[in-house]
Amino acid sequence: MSDKDPADAGEGVGKPLPQAGEVDRRGFLELAGLCLGACAGAGALGVVGTAVIGTPLSKEASGEEGWYDLGPLARFPDAGAKKVPVRGEARDAFLRFSDRSVGRVVVVREGERVHAFSAVCPHNGCDVYVGEAELICPCHDSGFDIQSGERTRGETPRGLDPLETQVAEGRVRVRYQRFQTGTRERKRI
Repeated sequence: MSDKDPADAGEGVGKPLPQAGEVDRRGFLELAGLCLGACAGAGALGVVGTAVIGTPLSKEASGEEGWYDLGPLARFPDAGAKKVPVRGEARDAFLRFSDRSVGRVVVVREGERVHAFSAVCPHNGCDVYVGEAELICPCHDSGFDIQSGERTRGETPRGLDPLETQVAEGRVRVRYQRFQTGTRERKRI
């Protein structure tokens, strides 16, 4: 016959938690294991919950996703290019920020038509500016054709990233997107 109490046969099952001052090394390890298991379970539930339910702002309808108003057509010089900030609502998983800078674009106007490029250089992400004869990245002296956005010189692996534009009721709108830098392929991020 064993000296052990039959109630202890479950190895910790049904045992009360130790009180302050009663924890020995084995008791501490048992308690630490329970806490780690509870944390791991809560973390797994959080990941699954986020995947199933989503973040608080992910379910909201945002209207015309990615379209931003850049102002009246008259703001842009005819037969020229102008770099402008893209301003609008910015969001992360839990917060919404109104009237924030989302990025910058170069708008090229030809009469009543416009087209736009991201002002982010595809090489390393530096800010492109409008020069007299071309669009220029000052970081590595890359140049881009004003009309097509194609690379004319420098280390950049591709031309500027074109953006979808429209003129509606005399106002210029752009669908702003970000692209991966440092690659020949144009990949949205």
